[in-house]
Amino acid sequence: MNQLLAASGRNLVNKILLFQTCIALLSAGASALFWQPEIALAVFFGAMVSAMTNFIFGTLAFRYAGASKNKLVVKSFNQGLKLKLILTMVLFIVAFQWLALPAMPLLVGFIITLVAQWPYMIFLSQGEQHRDQ
Repeated sequence: MNQLLAASGRNLVNKILLFQTCIALLSAGASALFWQPEIALAVFFGAMVSAMTNFIFGTLAFRYAGASKNKLVVKSFNQGLKLKLILTMVLFIVAFQWLALPAMPLLVGFIITLVAQWPYMIFLSQGEQHRDQ
């Protein structure tokens, strides 16, 4: 049962990663149509920062499951959250310092991908409820 619960969580993480990657590609494509390629690259990089860090967090958060492993669940959740925050900061520093990407499109890509996952998770949870009935 615990393995099934953890596998269900990892499956959710994979679906969200796929969705966020699609959002990243669509956002970058739209940016390329309306603005310069540098803007599209910044939007894509910002979106992928969000997607990659969420994937790492989700992978660590759903490593364990079940009441018997509650301390491991909390520990891996906290580790995932810390790693996500540190990696987000490092990737933004790389984008600003070494890649010299424009800040606003980078942040817009990050925010679009971050916010887009919320309604998608609601959609996925409603789909789960309908299947259970």
